[in-house]
Amino acid sequence: MDEWQVRARIDQALNNSTKVYAMENGRLVRLHDVIKVRELNAFLGLIIAYSAGSFMTIDRFYLDSFHPVRQKRIINRLNSHSGQINTALLLELLRLRDKTKLSKYDIIRKVQHKYFINQPIGTRDITESLNRMLRKTMVDYFWFEGKYFRRSNFDLRLIELPNNANYDFIKINIDNIIQF
Repeated sequence: MDEWQVRARIDQALNNSTKVYAMENGRLVRLHDVIKVRELNAFLGLIIAYSAGSFMTIDRFYLDSFHPVRQKRIINRLNSHSGQINTALLLELLRLRDKTKLSKYDIIRKVQHKYFINQPIGTRDITESLNRMLRKTMVDYFWFEGKYFRRSNFDLRLIELPNNANYDFIKINIDNIIQF
């Protein structure tokens, strides 16, 4: 398969995934349509683009005085240990409900046994990734209050991409789906 056929397949997959996000008049979803008004001034949104076996990108948004602000995109490449750990942690955090009683250790143990049972990834690596995620990158979305896991109200959109897609080829197409 040459490069043009690969690009045609990627474009076809993106066109199929944009149908989920197309409005009735045919235009693509704008950021104002993705982010929904939540309680008080807490306007948050996550858009996750995922290509199995290749990468997961996370675009974080918030509204500041009714103007959308996009934070720096997080790119987890699934051919590296840190990308695999961050992706597994995010999937587990998204599955949890607000006010669930559990500890960080329970999440770490669950991720290690579910995703990394026969791999050389220890609890230290998972702990460092979870602490970085809760302290820096996802602090507005997930946190702990005492023994309870807390989760913000945020809007979540998923974009499925072809398996093993190269991020460098598909980056512009992801940006076209997520318009301002």
